[in-house]
Amino acid sequence: MVICMTFANRLARAPCHQSESLSDLTVRVSVHKIFVLIIVGLGTRDEDENFEHSARHTSPYIQDDDDDEPEGDFGYGTPNKDTDRAYNYNNIGDDIGPGLEDIEDDADLGLEDVEDDADLGLEGDDDGRPDSPQAGQKRPRRDSDPAQPDISKYRKAIKVKNSKGKPKADDWEQEVQDILAEAILRYETRLATLGFFPDHMQEVTWAKAAWLDGCRECGVKIHHNTELIKILTGRGTHLRGVIKTKARALVESTYRFEVSGDDAVEENRKKVERLKDGFGFVYHKLGNGDQPNKGLYENSIIQRVVNQVWFAQRQLSPGIQFTEHFSPFPDPALGATLAAIENSIDEWGSGHKTDIHFTAVAYKPVYEEHLKMLDKFEEHTKEHGILPKILQRLHNNGRIFAKADLLGNQRSRDLPTSAFDAAIREFQNHDGNLSNPEDDD
Repeated sequence: MVICMTFANRLARAPCHQSESLSDLTVRVSVHKIFVLIIVGLGTRDEDENFEHSARHTSPYIQDDDDDEPEGDFGYGTPNKDTDRAYNYNNIGDDIGPGLEDIEDDADLGLEDVEDDADLGLEGDDDGRPDSPQAGQKRPRRDSDPAQPDISKYRKAIKVKNSKGKPKADDWEQEVQDILAEAILRYETRLATLGFFPDHMQEVTWAKAAWLDGCRECGVKIHHNTELIKILTGRGTHLRGVIKTKARALVESTYRFEVSGDDAVEENRKKVERLKDGFGFVYHKLGNGDQPNKGLYENSIIQRVVNQVWFAQRQLSPGIQFTEHFSPFPDPALGATLAAIENSIDEWGSGHKTDIHFTAVAYKPVYEEHLKMLDKFEEHTKEHGILPKILQRLHNNGRIFAKADLLGNQRSRDLPTSAFDAAIREFQNHDGNLSNPEDDD
């Protein structure tokens, strides 16, 4: 194309001789026009090809497809069995989020850079706090940067079978499954402490960091890949489903919604209006007439949802395993809890119970609004420390629910030196022999 352009320019600039006839001049001008048309056509084609190439390689994580989130996670009638624990690893690949299905290769997402973002690890908290990735977050803590791993020492993950549909953990060797179990716990902890509705690039960054945490915890060095990252990022959808399931089951009984009768329908509508007005549902007790609402952020449903999501598995619960991140209870997790409760209340807005999905598109703004209100509340009451006390109580009560000892209340397990001295005397009194277990004295 460059050669054609040069030739056309020279042809156009060639001097016109007096002996040149009108017909010759016409031919020269026509040839110039033809070259110009050829050049324009080639350029347009090149630009079109470049545009198509760029479009084909746009990262799917840039697109926000939350409207298409699977309805199964939030559908009406989602079971709320006792066995439905918040962190069940039996089907850790079954709840993959939207916008992750058309990934072409790891290079588009930077998934090969296993050492990137290692500073988001959850190992060894230093109480430093990062810039908030979402509105209203003030208490999430960031850990000290762990040593950057040597990527050359990481081997590829081995796949042992190919299941149909979404990626599943049991498609992979046992060591990979062990890493996934640890990484899932740490990824969901990031959602609770750093931001509950991350964008797609944040999801990938946190998933990669969680994978590294899992490798360190399991003592193995295995490289992640696209399918493994998809399993991790899909836990965001799963965790939203868990919170919605727990909140929905508690809203009906806590706020006493009725399921039948014309009078009940009208009463339900009025109740929703009262609960939504001025965030009434977060109060321990709604006012009546001149009586104000009482107990801001102290409604029992908040603690009950927190217990069932983050403290339901006793010592295996994330709220117990990662005390440094859940004491006090983190703002993003509380904001997500409040948003899920509000979503479940919204289902009664017509007077009848109607399914409303707890999607990021619909409820991320609600979640962020709750975070802003928490910030305003903390700022206005900071001299009294009311919100920190509420958050600490959520954690402490969660530990009680999980049947774990409260921090600072554990009995001493130290053996004093006097006990060692007594053992020496006893040994000497037995002429250098150990005590006979059969002796009663």
